[in-house]
Amino acid sequence: METDGALAGAWSPYSATIYYDAGGGGAFQGGSYSLTLSDSGTWSYGSSSGSWSVAPISSDDWTSWGIESYGPTRKLVLEGWNGGTASGPIEEETDGTVNSLWAIYPYQSDQGPATVWLRFGH
Repeated sequence: METDGALAGAWSPYSATIYYDAGGGGAFQGGSYSLTLSDSGTWSYGSSSGSWSVAPISSDDWTSWGIESYGPTRKLVLEGWNGGTASGPIEEETDGTVNSLWAIYPYQSDQGPATVWLRFGH
């Protein structure tokens, strides 16, 4: 996998939502930090950090995210996120302008297993 220098920089949080495996969900309080992607392939989010890359989205990705394909062809992969890996669609225009990035990852909450969806933009 490789990085894309056009994604380097600080990305502001747009939304943070948690979906519980047992049903229901709502706003997620842990989504208040900016995500910073460096040219060197490292990321930071609050006090957490790791490595990042860009890869093509596969049909398995859509299945693991629990949504139907809606157009994006590339995904952001964040290694070392919450003790594992987060990934999500890179939403971009036909000219390559990136509108937003998603970090989707499993989360163990007090209410049971869940999935967190964080959306970032400029």
